[in-house]
Amino acid sequence: MRQPFVFLVIIHVAIYGGMTAATETITTDQWPQFRGPGGHAVAHNQAVPIRFTEANTQWEVEVPSGSSSPIIWDDKLFLTGATGNRLIVLCYDRATGKEIWRDEIVSRFEEDYQHSDCSPAAATSCCNGQQIISSFGTFGLVAHDLQGKRLWEHRIENRSEAFGSGSSPILVEDDVFFLRDTAQYSALFCLDASTGQINWRALRNSFAASYSTPYLWRHANSSEMIVAGSGALDAYDPETGERLWTVKGLPVFICPSPVAQGDTLIFGAWTTANVGGVERTRAGFAQDIELTDEEASNAGAFIKRFDQDGDGRLVAKELPVSRSRDAFPFLDHDKSGDWDVSELQGFFDSQPAPGRNLMVAVQAGGRGDITETHVLWESTKNLPYVSSPLIYRNRVYCLKKGGLFTSWDLETGSLDRPMRLGTGGEYYATPIAIGDHIMIAAERGEVMFVSIKDDKPEIVTRNQFEHGIAATPAVLDGTIYVRTAKRLHAISN
Repeated sequence: MRQPFVFLVIIHVAIYGGMTAATETITTDQWPQFRGPGGHAVAHNQAVPIRFTEANTQWEVEVPSGSSSPIIWDDKLFLTGATGNRLIVLCYDRATGKEIWRDEIVSRFEEDYQHSDCSPAAATSCCNGQQIISSFGTFGLVAHDLQGKRLWEHRIENRSEAFGSGSSPILVEDDVFFLRDTAQYSALFCLDASTGQINWRALRNSFAASYSTPYLWRHANSSEMIVAGSGALDAYDPETGERLWTVKGLPVFICPSPVAQGDTLIFGAWTTANVGGVERTRAGFAQDIELTDEEASNAGAFIKRFDQDGDGRLVAKELPVSRSRDAFPFLDHDKSGDWDVSELQGFFDSQPAPGRNLMVAVQAGGRGDITETHVLWESTKNLPYVSSPLIYRNRVYCLKKGGLFTSWDLETGSLDRPMRLGTGGEYYATPIAIGDHIMIAAERGEVMFVSIKDDKPEIVTRNQFEHGIAATPAVLDGTIYVRTAKRLHAISN
């Protein structure tokens, strides 16, 4: 890498150019990117409260709209938000919650999303101690120094994406890696963090929109930049952008990000695009809303079920709280503000996209198409929609929509610990491992701690916030930072 300095990992020998990577030591001094140090969602050596009370809430502040996660470098906490076409980068004193600085960028247009939970401030920033890099919707990237001076912008506008751009940038020393997969143009970028100049760009023209964050996989043989795209998992040389290998046949329009431990990489995702018929229709509703087979396959019967005013059409407010209601504009093709029989029946009759909803474990060392040679195991059960997998203590943990918590043995893929969490709805935040617990944040505003000390996981505490949670919390120095839809909370003993 160019002009390297101490980052969040200490590598004892060179890791690129075909050289071997030695054991890496993850420091707990910072929480510098999405999912924390290394993108692993593990809070090492942290003593945190598992029961939240008014007494252990150190501070809370109002924050603008957005679902990006907080990141931390030294005494500063960074966050992004958005109000209309104003895109905001914020810096707080993490000890007090006092705002230190903010920078507002005026976008040339307001995003027109087809899901109510989408935001131009969905991507999480990253920091290397010198620059903080932020991404906004279809705007692109902006860099600041830690005092708030704007250093550069790299605009990648694309106004036609229904759900914007959720992929977060990551920093590896002084290089920024950023994925922009869209229906019109897809590429993985490597930019210089100090100047914004492009070091290399790997075109991905066969890929449709996806929202996954890149992951740097350091293993015994080499280091590879892993990218989960629509239908495939790919590895790139972080120095040159050369594509090294691919695993095909995966789901399309994916949100989760990959993660690894040692020589085993995990990626898993579920999307409605890869199911069809009544399964796809029912996936748009919570478990307590049951549809008959006819209602799930016949537009007339479906509309009759929910048509409160009897006009033969559906508007969003006639649907119960559900994913179908949240993504109502997606099927409103004529922009009339309602669904008619033809729009809905076209959705019911459409065929699943190529690929499968799937989790795969990939062995290091492959080159080319390794779908048949380096996939150690796969699973089609209990897969995540947005939340990314977590690897901890040789197990893989995932959260499925509706509140199903599942784990797999990392080595064998055996699935033996599914558990109902008792809280439905969406699960956008990635679970975080903290000691003998896994912290889970539900979109409905509940933060749970699951004990994993014994063979059977057990929920030991539940903590309820007033507003919903889409952002993955940050954990550092015994403090948990939780962003809800309205506020940012700092909680510690």
